[in-house]
Amino acid sequence: RSKAKAEREASPADLPIDPNEPTYCLCSQVSYGEMIGCDNDECPIEWFHFSCVGLGHKPKGRWYCPRCRGESEKTMDKALEKSKRERACSR
Repeated sequence: RSKAKAEREASPADLPIDPNEPTYCLCSQVSYGEMIGCDNDECPIEWFHFSCVGLGHKPKGRWYCPRCRGESEKTMDKALEKSKRERACSR
């Protein structure tokens, strides 16, 4: 097996990681492959790997990560919506 082929086939966890490179997603790994951003401006994670959140393609419209959405995959958790509104009113 050639070194180049081994590097191409390596998973993100196998690749050398710059300790200063930011991590994302529920898996706390670096950016790789297709990623999607949570539409909650207050999301602490922001970016997610498609495979980690069960996506095969970019969904239409807004998308909220598992931590920010409530029962529905398309709505933000009511507590987060309320805190966001309260912060907006206190400005």
